[in-house]
Amino acid sequence: MKQVYYAWRTIVNARSTTFIKVLSLGAGLMVAIVLLTIISYYTGMDTGYRDYRKLYMVWTQPKMENESRNPSPMTFGPFSQHINEELSDLVESSTVLTNFYSGGGYFKMDGQEVNSTGVAADSLFFTTMGIEVLKGNPSVELARPGTAFVSTNFVKENFPGGDPIGKHMRFFFDSEDVEIVGVYKSLPPNTSTRPDIVLSMPTVYKLGNNYIGHGWNDQLAWQTLLRVKKGTDIEVLNKKLNNILQKNRPEADGLSYEAMARPINYGVFEYEYTRNMIVILLSTALIVLFIAILNYALLSVSSLSKRAKMIGVHKCNGAGKGTIFSMFIAETTLIVLMSLVVMVATAALFKPMIAELYNDSFGKTPLPDKIIIALVVMAVTIIVGGVIPAHIFSKIPVANVFRRFRERNSLWKRILLFIEFAGVAFVMAWLVMITAQYIYISNKDRGWNIHDKALFMFSRYEPGKVDGIINLTRNMPYIEETAYSAFTPVWGHVGENIYNDEGNAMFYSPYDEISENYIDVMGMTLLQGRAPKNVGEAVVNQTFIKKMNLREENLLDKNPNLTVGTDRHNRQRIVGIIKDYQQSFNEEIKPLIMYYNPEIVPYISIKLKEPFNANFTKLEAEIKNHYPESEYNLVSYKSIADEQNSNTKIIQRIFLSVAVIIALIAFVGLTGFLRDEMQRRSKEIAIRKISGASSLLIVKMITSGMLWIAVPAVVLGTVAAFLISDMWLDSFSVTVPYLTLYYVISAIVVLTLIVVCAVAMTRHKACENPSSNLKSE
Repeated sequence: MKQVYYAWRTIVNARSTTFIKVLSLGAGLMVAIVLLTIISYYTGMDTGYRDYRKLYMVWTQPKMENESRNPSPMTFGPFSQHINEELSDLVESSTVLTNFYSGGGYFKMDGQEVNSTGVAADSLFFTTMGIEVLKGNPSVELARPGTAFVSTNFVKENFPGGDPIGKHMRFFFDSEDVEIVGVYKSLPPNTSTRPDIVLSMPTVYKLGNNYIGHGWNDQLAWQTLLRVKKGTDIEVLNKKLNNILQKNRPEADGLSYEAMARPINYGVFEYEYTRNMIVILLSTALIVLFIAILNYALLSVSSLSKRAKMIGVHKCNGAGKGTIFSMFIAETTLIVLMSLVVMVATAALFKPMIAELYNDSFGKTPLPDKIIIALVVMAVTIIVGGVIPAHIFSKIPVANVFRRFRERNSLWKRILLFIEFAGVAFVMAWLVMITAQYIYISNKDRGWNIHDKALFMFSRYEPGKVDGIINLTRNMPYIEETAYSAFTPVWGHVGENIYNDEGNAMFYSPYDEISENYIDVMGMTLLQGRAPKNVGEAVVNQTFIKKMNLREENLLDKNPNLTVGTDRHNRQRIVGIIKDYQQSFNEEIKPLIMYYNPEIVPYISIKLKEPFNANFTKLEAEIKNHYPESEYNLVSYKSIADEQNSNTKIIQRIFLSVAVIIALIAFVGLTGFLRDEMQRRSKEIAIRKISGASSLLIVKMITSGMLWIAVPAVVLGTVAAFLISDMWLDSFSVTVPYLTLYYVISAIVVLTLIVVCAVAMTRHKACENPSSNLKSE
């Protein structure tokens, strides 16, 4: 207890130093804990199921003669039933499901749309997934039509304090009545499929082809999950899955499929982008944490000359090395605890800002996980941050109590400062690079004009109303033109296999069904030919032509005819070529075929005159006036594009906050180092001034010494950032040009800030009267 008492007295007596230590350490610990919590959130994705290591999802990979598409987590509807019947020696149970997203008119209650996500699943859903059922019997209730289970979150939001059992909802645009027959425990927030409503599969089967097909010859539109038995060999399982697949969906027209079982949390570690982001955030968290710790150690070591006599007095009173060592460990522990209090208070004060900055993944992480991460970070801080100064101080000889102590070996401090500067340069280089990339993709031309158009769609597709919207908008004076399409160039397209004249599948391509004026309204570039205006006519992009192994110059002369999908009547003749355009900047340009459809399809693209924002507001009011009871969405294409770039913006915000914190920590460390350096060299400075050195020369001497540390450290940090930047930039199809120049500018800015701080802090000492530094003690 004596060591704790002495440590506390030291902290109280050095209030200003303690305040700086607590502030810088608290800031660093907060950023490190938040980042590590976010990493914990994402690495814990899809682990909230009971015994999740036994839960697998069936992925399907379409294959053609000339290409193999990427595996998809979707498969055929009957797969699950065959797994249960034929693979009972390997699998405990299997379930099939399909997702319904919030909105879109899927669920209504008391006439109001229910803003909840849902799935349709069979009676083995809860058994297979490992989700706890609180009320109801899913094996019976989910086997009959018109039933649904709801989550505890759904009950809390829609039936606070009440019982939902026996209540009714309407499903699929009011076409089906659904009774709530059970309640299950909600899954954690970091779960990919986190439904609030589980609808019985027979309810969907009743809809027949009005929804989606569920046969072996239909689309890959279902998710199949299975729970394996203990000791199951996954390679053996995959072979048997493919036996089922080949038996029921054999190769036809050059198209075949391969099935594979993958862990439920496969995407977290198998997708390169996710892995890279985890590595980047982990590296950043560790850099901030260790810079905060080393900065604390630097401040402690920098006070060596002031505290040497105190250590000597303790040793004269019988304190050994172990006592001195434990006293500094106790001091570090107290300061870490004080920093934790500051961190918690700051986090509570700026909770909304932190939630927005880090996409609320920090707030959604369970409290026990946060506590464990905080305890680990604190333990590392105490061990590393306390051991360095404790080891140095415990070696001070007792003779220092009788004479003035001056530290001669400042290597420790220079190493610590070097690491801080390198960390600042690393984070600053990443901040500059990410900001430049974000600005670049936010303003880069996509190959079509996103700035003057709005997108309209009804929640439920009703041809009569869609006709009315087109007629309404075409008569408005502030609207240039209106077009329609089956899909959008920002949300992507559904794809089909493209078949040649022999009926063989050549490759897979997204497609769209468009109006005659669609290409002109969207601002796409027509390179050859014309837009389709008759049934059976289509335009393709440049990538589509490359897939066909043809040249743009003679494509139209060949007058090629293609079949889109398995419908042999969907024959299209290519009459035009459009320039490739970007759907988003996170994926490569895909082949695309767009063909004319005389029947109006759901997405309405509206080209507005300037000023866009004012006219968009008028359009909102006009549509609301004409369709007051209808459910619809009206958004600008620019806002959708900005949403696509939101992940980049979140990363940019994270690095901005990290850069501010790490710059603050480095500034505190630099201040402590320079203060100690000026005190250590005070007599040398005085003698130089008496010998004729000017104040400018003194400042130059101290600053040049600082640059010997700063320049190699900044170069090292910037080069390290450059070398690993591809881990993040590889997720983009385009990158900002002249990127190396941004790294050079970042390094120059960091060095300039270091020099400015050094000059500002040494100028006062350099201008002092030299006689004051030559007085005896």
